[in-house]
Amino acid sequence: MKKSLKFQITQFFIWTYLFVGATGFTCSAQDRNSAYNNWTYKNLPDSYSGNSSGDLSQYQTKVDAISSQAYDLTNSLPAGYNKDGTVDYTKYIQAGINNNKIVIFPNFPILVNSKGLSLISDSKVIFRKKSKLILQANALATYQILRIYGVNNVVLYFPVIQGDRKVHTGAVGQWGMGLSICGSTNVLVVNPKISDCWGDGIYIGRLSSGINRNVTICNASLDNNRRNGLSIVCADGLTIKKATISNTGGQMPMSGIDIEPNTNDDVIKNVKIDNVITYNNAMHGIVVSLSGLVGDHPQEVSVDIDNHIDDSSSIGFGMSLTRSDKNKGLPLSGQLNVINSIWKNDRKKGFQNYKGPYNGVNVTFKKLSILKKDSRGGLSIDDSGISEMRTSLGADRKITIQQ
Repeated sequence: MKKSLKFQITQFFIWTYLFVGATGFTCSAQDRNSAYNNWTYKNLPDSYSGNSSGDLSQYQTKVDAISSQAYDLTNSLPAGYNKDGTVDYTKYIQAGINNNKIVIFPNFPILVNSKGLSLISDSKVIFRKKSKLILQANALATYQILRIYGVNNVVLYFPVIQGDRKVHTGAVGQWGMGLSICGSTNVLVVNPKISDCWGDGIYIGRLSSGINRNVTICNASLDNNRRNGLSIVCADGLTIKKATISNTGGQMPMSGIDIEPNTNDDVIKNVKIDNVITYNNAMHGIVVSLSGLVGDHPQEVSVDIDNHIDDSSSIGFGMSLTRSDKNKGLPLSGQLNVINSIWKNDRKKGFQNYKGPYNGVNVTFKKLSILKKDSRGGLSIDDSGISEMRTSLGADRKITIQQ
C-alpha cells in the first residue's frame, strides 16, 4: 500500500504540473491574476446555506440507531486530554479507528498533524455536533486530512474538517486536501463541511490501478478552499447531491467543481451532479476538462449535471474538451448533459468554451438561463450571453443547445 500511495502522489504531481502549463482551460498568467485579484471572499447568502443543511433527518435517524454500538474515540485519548483542538492527537485517534468498525468522534475539536487520518473498510464513522478535525499548521505541498484510500463499504456522517490555509507556513504546492477518496468502493459521505484547505476541499481520484466505484456525497458544504472545492479525477459511479461550494480561490483552477481526469487510465463514467450551488468562486462554478482522458485506450464519458446554480463566480460554466498536444490519441466517446442550469451575476461571463480540436463526446445543454443585473438592479435574461455561447460552440453537430 505504501508503494502504491507513493506512486499515486508522484504521478499526481507530474500530471498536475503538466496540466498547469498545457491544459486547454488554463488561462494566461494575466487572466489568472486578474481573476484572483478581482476576487474577494463573500459570506454565503442565507438563501443558499439551506441547500447543504436540509433533508438530513433520515441520516440522523441512522446515526441515532447505531450510536450505542459505536466506540467513542475519546476513550483512545491519553489521560488529561485537551479539549480545545491545540494538542496533536493523530496517533491516538488513528489507533481507535483501526481497531473498531463503528466509531464516534469526541464531541470537541481534535488537532491532527500532516499525516492525517485513514478510514478502514466496512466502517461507519460519526461526527457529533461539536466534533471537528483541525489540521496543524505545516509547510507541505501536499496532505490529506482524512483519507478513504483503497477501502470498501465506508459511511462517513457529518464530518467537519478545517485545513491550514490561514496558518500554512509554506508557499508552494496545491495538493493539501480536506477529504481524499481514491480507489474505493461503496462510499457514502453525509453533510461534509470542509474549509480552508491548501488545495481541494474534496479530491476524488485514482489509487494506482484502483478507481472509485459507487461513491455518494450529499449535502456538502465546501468553503474557502484554495485550489478547487471538489475535484473529480477518476470515478465510475459518483453522485454529488445538494452541495454548496463557495469562495474557492488562490491557486488555479479555482473552481467550485473541476471534472478533470489526469491520464488515459482514469475513468469519468456515471457521474451525476444534482442540485449544486456554486457561489463566488474566483474562476469557474463548474469546469469540465476532459483532455487528460485522451490516449491509447478508448474512453467513454458519461456525466449528467442537473439543476446547477452559479452565482457571482467569474465564469458560471467552463468547458475544455481537448488540448492540441493530446490530439494524437483515440477520440473520446460518450455524453455530457447539462440541464436546468442558471448562471447569474458572473463577473466575466456565464459560459466559457476553451477551444481546441474536438474529441468526440456528445454534449447537450438544455433549459439554460444566463442572467445579469438590469438597470433597476434586478435580474434579467442575458440573450447576448446565450448568443455568444452558441457562437463559441460553432456548428459542431455533437454539441446542441435546447432552450
